[in-house]
Amino acid sequence: MKKIFKVFMIVLQISLATAGLIELIHYLNGSGSTMSPYLTGSSAVVFYLWGIRNILTFNKENE
Repeated sequence: MKKIFKVFMIVLQISLATAGLIELIHYLNGSGSTMSPYLTGSSAVVFYLWGIRNILTFNKENE
C-alpha cells in the first residue's frame, strides 16, 4: 500500500508540474492565461524537482 501511495504522489507531482509548464507556455504565446507567469514557472520547477527527488528515493528504497 505504501508503494502505491508513493507512485501516486510521484505521478501527481509530475502532472502538476506539467500543468504549470503548459500554463507558462500559454502565457508566453500570448493566449489567455489564468495565473501569474512567475507563479506557474516557479511551481513547475518546484514540482519537477520534488517529483525527481521522490523518484530517486523510491528507487533507492527498492534496491
